[in-house]
Amino acid sequence: MKRTLEVFTSGYYACNRAPSQRKLNDMQLLQIIKVLFKTHRKTYGGPRIHDALKNLGHRVGKNRVTRIMRENDLSARRMDAWRCGTTQSDPTHHVAENVLD
Repeated sequence: MKRTLEVFTSGYYACNRAPSQRKLNDMQLLQIIKVLFKTHRKTYGGPRIHDALKNLGHRVGKNRVTRIMRENDLSARRMDAWRCGTTQSDPTHHVAENVLD
């Protein structure tokens, strides 16, 4: 069958292999990461999610959290810089007199 499909032996058997324990742990961790990500309005990236997981008692590396987030397209949205919305220049507006001189 592997000759018919033209695949390597390891590739043929990899299709029937059960997920590893690490992959299962990553899937459980992903569910927790998704909850934290949504709870914090999708503004937390890998380092902040890692800190939140650490505060919840999970022992996991920062790079692992970042990898899981990247693989599942969980990227933090950037916040816009604060801008004052009340100041509007009006070139036709009257300029105040210089009373102090």
